[in-house]
Amino acid sequence: MGDPAVQTVATLLLARDGSAPRLAHDAISTGHGGELVAEMLRIGRKDSDDTGAVNRVMACLESLPDEVEFVRGYLMALLDPIASHLYMHDVSDAILLWFAHGRSAELAAALRSIAAEPDVSVRRSQDYAHAADVIERRIATLGTK
Repeated sequence: MGDPAVQTVATLLLARDGSAPRLAHDAISTGHGGELVAEMLRIGRKDSDDTGAVNRVMACLESLPDEVEFVRGYLMALLDPIASHLYMHDVSDAILLWFAHGRSAELAAALRSIAAEPDVSVRRSQDYAHAADVIERRIATLGTK
């Protein structure tokens, strides 16, 4: 997926277009999740500062339906370090709460993968590994959505 395609998906997500979650999943699956979050933030900065852009992206992700929990959670995981860097602990805390209610095995696996990346902070790695554990226990108890 090239830059124009990522721009299109970011624009559709922020516009809350119904086709956006499927396109976002495709972008994530092909390794463009980070670019997608960066583009959403770039678009959000047109009308606001960095914190406003993070809030806009977070609101967009929170509005995604439960059927695309993986897309929502994965993009939140990529947004989290940016929010944390801006001392937006309310956003980081909200992201962890979203994870705590997750039931997507795909998201649990993605969180484990992110947690294992060498450039992830120890705290974030522990948080994401714990979130993956919680999701997997939830799936074992309640099943997937």
